Amino acid sequence: MKNLLLTTMALLMTMIVFAQKQAITQKVTSSNATITTTPKILSLVAGFDAEKEKEIKVLIGKRLGNPSENEKGYCSWNAESSYKVVLRAQKLTIDIDKTKLTAARIKIFEQLQHELLHILNNG
Repeated sequence: MKNLLLTTMALLMTMIVFAQKQAITQKVTSSNATITTTPKILSLVAGFDAEKEKEIKVLIGKRLGNPSENEKGYCSWNAESSYKVVLRAQKLTIDIDKTKLTAARIKIFEQLQHELLHILNNG
């Protein structure tokens, strides 16, 4: 009886841990972008029409400042190992390590994400 109780408790705990892991991972896919959010990371990969590139670049520049690298057809913004934003012709990737950013900086990226989705889906 004791073994049955311990086995049942172990299974229950495993189910709880797995259910929580599933609940805290969010993946959103629109026609233009895929966003993955967990407590530790935020990732966005988006494709877009060429005419949206300038608007996207201006928006990112307003939120993050001047790009670290700025060449024809390629711009990137990064800070050590905490985040990297890469804008190429008709493609945007954002990778953020939330564990290395302040809450205020995370909020900036979350707002940027919403604004980018608005441009991608409505612009």
